Amino acid sequence: VRESLSHNQRRSGDRVFSELHRRLERAIEQGRSVVLDSTGMSPRFRALLRAHRENVVHVHLTLGSQQCFEERERQRTDRPGGMLSASAFHDSQRIEFHDPPDVAIATDDLTPDEVFGIALRSLSS
Repeated sequence: VRESLSHNQRRSGDRVFSELHRRLERAIEQGRSVVLDSTGMSPRFRALLRAHRENVVHVHLTLGSQQCFEERERQRTDRPGGMLSASAFHDSQRIEFHDPPDVAIATDDLTPDEVFGIALRSLSS
């Protein structure tokens, strides 16, 4: 969703979430499967997930290596405040979900296409 928005829209969490919600609703209306990762598990995101639970596979992407985390942070262009700190990585290692994800994928050594393939295969299991 972020990639499809303009640079200024990308920076707005509200704009990104609104577009995510719009696309989710459209996909469900069209009978398509939906894969969402659990990035940004705000109360608003969790409510959206619960509202559409039967149509959504909840995927949690993890990084096991702080070095990989820092490299990916350096490559990001959508965060105006710059890189997240090492403490964000450590916090991410302790996340506990109210509603556990359907699939957790360690992404350190995977390409985005490989991650997507794993998530898609989880739809049929």
